[in-house]
Amino acid sequence: MPDLFLYALNEQGRVQSPRFVEVKRPREPIHSSQTGEIAFLLGLGLNARVFRLLERGPAITSPNARDAERGAASVAAPETEAQRAFVREWAAA
Repeated sequence: MPDLFLYALNEQGRVQSPRFVEVKRPREPIHSSQTGEIAFLLGLGLNARVFRLLERGPAITSPNARDAERGAASVAAPETEAQRAFVREWAAA
């Protein structure tokens, strides 16, 4: 099963753009079982894809050490036009 199930809510509060997402590091291989799972989901007419992380320096920041110990973190919003375009493309798919 992919790592995430993502969706957005429209203005009426209904689910839109649901998708299963397998998250991979830039050079992490996709295992054959994972491609098979994605193919199975696509065959059912569901949205499924692989997202590759973009590593750039410290990816996660935490407001304090105690939050970091618990695993709580915040991630920065897209900063460049290319990143914003990627988010728009993902939301439209």
